[in-house]
Amino acid sequence: WYYSESHERWFLDGTQCENMWDCTVMFFYQGLSNSGEAASFVGTNNPYTGDRYYLRIIYDSVFFIWVGIVLMNIITGLMVDAFGSIREEAGNRAETLETECFVCGLSREAYEESKLEAGSPKWDEHLEKDHDLWLYVHYVTYLYQKDDTEFNGLESYVFAQLQEQALDWIPNRTSLVIQEQRIKEKLLYQEDDGEEQGVLA
Repeated sequence: WYYSESHERWFLDGTQCENMWDCTVMFFYQGLSNSGEAASFVGTNNPYTGDRYYLRIIYDSVFFIWVGIVLMNIITGLMVDAFGSIREEAGNRAETLETECFVCGLSREAYEESKLEAGSPKWDEHLEKDHDLWLYVHYVTYLYQKDDTEFNGLESYVFAQLQEQALDWIPNRTSLVIQEQRIKEKLLYQEDDGEEQGVLA
């Protein structure tokens, strides 16, 4: 590259840029394309040019440091951080889907500590059968396709919730098995309490 004061343009092998902005863009583009090596597109440095020879060495060195090292490392770092964040987010999402029920939000630990009776659904059965996401999707589709005049009480309630964009109809950290277990425990507690009161009487 060289600057012609008579034409007020930069030239390189017949290529010219009309103004300083065009030259800046071209230098930036060529610098990135050549990994910050200014000599590869500016031209070889002639040791017989006197002081310009040393200025050119300083210019090429500074250009390489800022473009070839600093700028390229910044771009590489941003790309690595972006992909790392995406990978971490995907890992967290997969872990959440494995350890928490998508429908009710109940964790695997809490479900296993519910002290369910023998023969009750295990955690995997809870996810695949009791709270299968696609069953809820199919049920919602079924309600929208059904004539609302033929709704029963439960269907009318759920459809009204859907119209209001409410989530009260979806189980919250519970399931039918857990609710039945709690009802049995409550009834058993009431029976034991009644027997104790009868003995005291």
